[in-house]
Order: sequence, then structure tokens, then C-alpha cells
Amino acid sequence: MKTSLPRRWRSGYVSLLLVLSTGTTLMLLMLYTYRQALSSQNVQAQVQLRLDYSEKEDAVLRSIVSISPNRAIRAMQTGSLVNNSVGDTLRWQSIFSEAMVLANAGTSISAGVAASINIPGLRMANSGDSDLSDPTRVFAAVAPETGFVSAGINRSLGAGFPPPLALNDATASARDVLGPIISGLKTYGALAQGGVGVSVTDYPNFNLLRYPQINFGYGNPGEDFVAKRNWWAFSVDIANHDSNRTFLSTRKRNFVLSLYEIPSQLAISSSSFMSLGRNSSGAAWQGVTIAGGIFVGRAVVEGDTGIPALASRRGMDPSGGATIGGRRFTANPFTPGVREEFQVTNGTFFPVSQASESGRATFIPINRGRDFFDRFSHA
Repeated sequence: MKTSLPRRWRSGYVSLLLVLSTGTTLMLLMLYTYRQALSSQNVQAQVQLRLDYSEKEDAVLRSIVSISPNRAIRAMQTGSLVNNSVGDTLRWQSIFSEAMVLANAGTSISAGVAASINIPGLRMANSGDSDLSDPTRVFAAVAPETGFVSAGINRSLGAGFPPPLALNDATASARDVLGPIISGLKTYGALAQGGVGVSVTDYPNFNLLRYPQINFGYGNPGEDFVAKRNWWAFSVDIANHDSNRTFLSTRKRNFVLSLYEIPSQLAISSSSFMSLGRNSSGAAWQGVTIAGGIFVGRAVVEGDTGIPALASRRGMDPSGGATIGGRRFTANPFTPGVREEFQVTNGTFFPVSQASESGRATFIPINRGRDFFDRFSHA
């Protein structure tokens, strides 16, 4: 009987150097990938945090625009500086502090919404949440000046800033740095020559300025109009408020807050409701020609009326037969995209505008009182 021995596999060896080098290479690749993932996540977090602070900044700036004109009006009233409790509310520090509260820019959700969720031990995971309680860490005058704002009076801040006004009253100059001051003592002087349209010697109180690039159609952007521009410059860095916690560094941005004094230059101007196109009897207007724009609180346009431009504070209702700026409006003229399409297609300013459509801008008509009825009472 023939038997065979079991077959043996060939002998081999294990290279410890190869195993170690391969394992080390794979581990290094894994660590590199992990590090890149962490770096990518950190960059994404930084970008998201910057966007968060950018939105906070925009909300705060809009609040400043809505607060400042009313503070300036209150500062012009008799007794506005009678005591600290009244005067302190008119200061820039108070305006900036209130703007941060009004903008609700501190937290991602309000306390009321958080309470309505009814989750015990709720903790916010948004690293951008902050109380934003210290305006000194957010707002500052334009370097190298100190304080909260750099007032646009008696010296030029350089290129990119409006022409300065002259204010020779030392008390008013000192107060203009502390709060928004509107005064007849502010005039256009030698420093403003070249930055305004006509001679400052002949027209020191009001001059020809360029209408700003806003969507409120009191005038066409870039065109000349008569006004006086009171302004204050300041820098903003909201991220700096929490930099000790978020370690986020951002570049300060300079802004100019402007308060225009604008004598009425429109064909028709009213801060109340106005019906255009029909008489009180219901008959359509006949032989009526309007040369220039119209500003009203709220308007209804009826019949086949033709209006060059219409601006309002609280909305309007144009009929299908009326034309505004040569265009008929059969639908809501403030539908998103309508204004942009018109401007791209026609290359001209949209003839219909509303104050709330103009972004960081507000329009406050001031009634002249009984002087309105006597145009000959002043030189």
C-alpha cells in the first residue's frame, strides 16, 4: 500500500519593518485627514459666526437710524438738558445702547420663544449669543479721535466722508460730540467749498447736494437737490464685544449717520392721507398738470391721472388707469423684484417708492405750523 506524506506550505517570513512602516503611514494619513476635517469645521464655524455678527450689525444700524432723528428732535426742545435724567437719554452712548436692545441682536431666540418651548434646563448652543451690554466695545469714533462719534464739523475727515459743516459756537460744538445736534448755527463754510454744488458764501445754510443712493424717491439718486447734511462718523465692530470668548477678530468698519434738513421741493407734499385723480364729487380731474414728484403719508390714485413720481410713508393704492412715471400698475408695485426689473430694463429710477423700502433710511416730515399758511412772513 502506497502512502503519501501531507503537503507542506512553503516557509515564509514577516517583515516587522514593512508592517510598522505601513501602519505608521496609514495612521499619519488618518491623523492628517482628521486634522483637515477639524480645520474645515473650524473655518466653517468662523464663517457662520461672521455671518451671524454681520446680521447683528445690520439690525443694530437699522435701529440707530430709527432712533437718532427722534433724539435730535427732542434735543431741539426747550429744557432737553435741564437735568441728567433727560439729557443722558439724548447722548450717543444711550442711543447706541438702546439700538442694541431694540435690534434684539444679542440672542438667537427671544426669552419669550425660549419659554414657550418649555424644555427644562434649556441651554443655547449658539456661540454668537451675547448680552451686548457694553457699547464701548462696539462703537468708537473714527481713529485717531476718541469717544463714540466724530462729528462732521470744523474739520475734514478725509476722502470718503461728506463735506463738513462749520459750527463756531463752542457750547454747541461740544454737545454735538455727545449727542445729535441740529442747529441753525451749523453752516457750510470754506471747508465745504468744492464738496457742494454752489458757493458757500452765497448759500451757507442750504446748498446743492447729491441725492443719496437710497430707494426712497424724494429725488433721483445722484441728482442735485437742496439740503443741509448733518452727519456723524463712527466705527462698528460688534464681534469685538465677545472676542474674549469667541476669539473672533473682525475688521472695524466706518459708517456715517446723516440727518438731512430738506426744504420741500416737491409739487405736492403732505404727511396725511391724500386722494389723487378725482374731485370730492367723484368727477375725474380735468386739465390738471403736475410738474414734479408727490410725497404723502398714504395715497389713493384714481382715474386716468398722470403723476411723474409718488413717494409715501405708509403705502399707496394706484388704480389700473393711473400712470406714475409713465407706467401703469395693475398689481402691488412693492412686490419683490418689480423695482429691480424696472431699473435694469429702463435704466431710470423706479417712480414709486415707500419709506420702508429704502433700507437704512427714514423720512420724517416736520410741519411748519402756522408759518405754513403765511409764505410771506419770512425773507
